Amino acid sequence: MNNPRETVTYQDEIEVHVPTTVMQRDHQGLEALNTDILALVRKLANRYRDTDQNEVNNNTVSTKGGFQTATRMNFLDIQHPAVQRLKDQVIYPAVRDYLRQHLGEEASAQIDPWVNAWSNLLETGHWQAPHCHPSHGTIASGCYYVQYPEDIQPPAGNIEFINPIPESWHHGFPFSRRIEPVAGKLVLFPPWYVHYVHPFVSSQARCIVAFDVLPTSPGGQLMF
Repeated sequence: MNNPRETVTYQDEIEVHVPTTVMQRDHQGLEALNTDILALVRKLANRYRDTDQNEVNNNTVSTKGGFQTATRMNFLDIQHPAVQRLKDQVIYPAVRDYLRQHLGEEASAQIDPWVNAWSNLLETGHWQAPHCHPSHGTIASGCYYVQYPEDIQPPAGNIEFINPIPESWHHGFPFSRRIEPVAGKLVLFPPWYVHYVHPFVSSQARCIVAFDVLPTSPGGQLMF
């Protein structure tokens, strides 16, 4: 028989599972660097646009239209002063800071990250289909915006991330998260985070350096 005088007690513990760590870093003072990188990517596009070294022509990537450097080439290996500055002063520092936030100090201290990068150049009508970066061993992905058109309105040209937990839409969480880029912005995110780029119309190009992060260089040994 129920006793109405009984005292009911309880203890709550609320957790947020499956965190999605995204970092946005806005750089200032890189106008000359961006100009040099854009000139290099345009030079590569002019030379290889109609060949199999334009990965878009091979129908193996999500980029629809425009130019993307070949996957067999690491863009950061190009011997060019601007590329080496982008690598050493922009991408690698951001990667290390992101991994400390995402993995914690102890785990990230055991990682010597290696970045595999490519560049793409999108112009009017070009876009990227929904995709993620599931390559074996990848622990983070990202992109750096070299040039972003100033004459377009969102969502045109924006990168949009899809909520990985569909059920959460019914509980007030958004379907997606959109980021409006600017030149000098670097974005880092988990490799499984599905995203796409809205098509746009502009007199300017959208140029990025995208990349995947591995915990060590190919052939290297990671000591945990």
